[in-house]
Amino acid sequence: MSRTYKLQHPGHCSGEVCLSYFVLMISNLYGREGMFWRRNPQLGNNQEKQVGGDDWPRNGAFLKGKVHKLPDMDWLEVEEWKQVRKLSNTLQNINNLSIHFQVGSTKWVTGCVNLWMPFEQGGLLLHLQDE
Repeated sequence: MSRTYKLQHPGHCSGEVCLSYFVLMISNLYGREGMFWRRNPQLGNNQEKQVGGDDWPRNGAFLKGKVHKLPDMDWLEVEEWKQVRKLSNTLQNINNLSIHFQVGSTKWVTGCVNLWMPFEQGGLLLHLQDE
């Protein structure tokens, strides 16, 4: 059975103003923090190609798939996923800085193959969403 999870990297600043972590806040606000795709942890190097993972999921992305309980940890085999926001412009006039952000599509990416995500990395990473 497929379930939907929200990717939220442990320890990230979730929108509150963190003056001492200004760069982290801006990074999280515009979705630059996230996780790269893994391959099936049960197989060796001879695996099928990954499909649907041209972009990597940022904080707040939704991942839908099947849970696998493996000896080392739980893993999600992702069937479809989407980013939270789409930005492709330049944030300007913050202390005369110009920062360009480009985050992937906000539409569901379907037909994913061999895209896996661990449930934990330095804390809980995938959070079950009410369906």
